[in-house]
Amino acid sequence: MSAQISEYHLQQTACIYVRQSTMGQVRHHRESTERQYALREKALALGWSPEAIQVLDADLGRSGAESSTREDFKTLVAEVSMDRVGAVFALEVSRLARSNLDWHRLLELCALTRTLVIDEDGCYDPADFNDGLLLGLLVCGRCGRRLSVRYRGNGGIYPAYLCNWRRREALDSHACLSVRSDLLDAAVAEQVLAALQPAELELALAVLAELEARDAGLTRQWQMRLERAEYEAQLAERRYQEVDPANRLVAATLERRWNEALHQLAALQQQFAQAQRQQAHVATPEQRAQVLALVRDLPRVWSAPTTEARDRKRMLRLLIKDITVEKPAPKQMLLHIRWQGGACTDLTVDLPPSVADQVRYPPQLLGRIRELAATLTNAQVAQCLNQEGLRSPKGKSFTTSMIQWVRYRYRIPGPQLKQAEERTVDELMAQFGVSRHVVYYWIERGLAEARQIKPGSPYWIRLNATTEQMLSEWVKNSSRISIQYDTEPSL
Repeated sequence: MSAQISEYHLQQTACIYVRQSTMGQVRHHRESTERQYALREKALALGWSPEAIQVLDADLGRSGAESSTREDFKTLVAEVSMDRVGAVFALEVSRLARSNLDWHRLLELCALTRTLVIDEDGCYDPADFNDGLLLGLLVCGRCGRRLSVRYRGNGGIYPAYLCNWRRREALDSHACLSVRSDLLDAAVAEQVLAALQPAELELALAVLAELEARDAGLTRQWQMRLERAEYEAQLAERRYQEVDPANRLVAATLERRWNEALHQLAALQQQFAQAQRQQAHVATPEQRAQVLALVRDLPRVWSAPTTEARDRKRMLRLLIKDITVEKPAPKQMLLHIRWQGGACTDLTVDLPPSVADQVRYPPQLLGRIRELAATLTNAQVAQCLNQEGLRSPKGKSFTTSMIQWVRYRYRIPGPQLKQAEERTVDELMAQFGVSRHVVYYWIERGLAEARQIKPGSPYWIRLNATTEQMLSEWVKNSSRISIQYDTEPSL
């Protein structure tokens, strides 16, 4: 079970929302419908009892262009707003509503009521800052779909924004893009704080108006429900009063219905009183003055421990209409921020290097090693790099073995230390037609001038005209030297 799912959620209803836009999709895309119904098994596996699972599939074959045609979606919104839902299951979170308005309303309701959203790949809490501050705002720059949140790492504790539509539709073998949530969240939050310096007062007024409008809308909904309940109770009372007392069976039934209506009205009045205590009222001049004073230091309000994630998300949605995300380079994200007022801002976010990139030698360092290796040995290259203050990608000083591995890994040739006039042992063997042992005899006796870079390395031999003539005569006149071509490798 996910760590985000608590006993509180399991005691509430798990709503499985199933839908397809047209009847043609229902008939021809049966796999998608079956996958949505299979979410019931996922709910059972996560701990919900069969009685607590409700499948909402009346919207199959109905277009998502307007919420008025989707009765089950309205039922889902109502149940979430009444704090009766522990989790909403859907094939993908963007499938919950096609229009941005419906999407944002449902997400905000889920955040207010601590309702989780679960799909095939993971579970997230809209009220949790770490579950994606920008969820609902991000749009894939490749396919135009909304980005969702997935979890990575050991135990799935690191949220990431993902667009998987093209791969899911078998149009591509890879996802459109995937990026860590915290990187984009921090970059956009910094951009918002920087952009709001001249307009903090206007933001405060908008926040106040939004809060008051939200409270007024919720109060109106409650009043309509109370009026309906009062009407039902009065109607039940009139029916009871008008019945003939001699008809005892009908009178008893009407009396029972009247009592039930009164109980429902009392319960609804109690729920309304509790909801009013939970609402955020910003009405008095003193409260307005306090809020206006706080927003003059918006960065402090944003990072304050008392500021909840849902408040940060609400502030962003007041300012930002959407954010189109592109990946122009392997380690770079480009965000096109479209503000509510119509202005646009481009924001570049550099991605941190991967673990492999962190230990990979950068091109500048490889170029320096290649330059030094053309004339120096491995030990000399390591010494030179250390003197220049350079370090390996892991921050270590260079050693001979490290340079040797770098040259092997990146195919850097060794130094050309042999001078043009110098010859190898093999070349002297071929020139004079003698064995390798004869050439070593000449070197040991000082008859041929030779040098080595280090013990065990090849000999490089230098012969002048006099020495060359002397060795030729020696070979020609000696009966003990065998004239041959030795093909064994040189040392």
